[in-house]
Amino acid sequence: MFVIEVVVRIAIGIVAALCALGMIEHLMSGLYPNFTGAMVAYLSGALLAFGSLAWPTRLNATRWILCAPYFTLTLLGMAVAYSPSISAWVFKHLFY
Repeated sequence: MFVIEVVVRIAIGIVAALCALGMIEHLMSGLYPNFTGAMVAYLSGALLAFGSLAWPTRLNATRWILCAPYFTLTLLGMAVAYSPSISAWVFKHLFY
């Protein structure tokens, strides 16, 4: 059980770090100025998840609770990307 958890922590930590690097690159390039708030929120969630998974002496429950914003924003982003009705509602009420 411990080995599986360590492998999952490493995998999610790598993905969170790559997502954070991608958000930093998007913010520095300035290509999507309408989505700056969403990119900053996702960047902070990814950094929090990476930090909580990489910290060696944190309790397991605390570690996974600190990953909750990253998982929530990832699922919300997937819902917005793949569902036209959710995407239309989000763009209508949040960005315009």
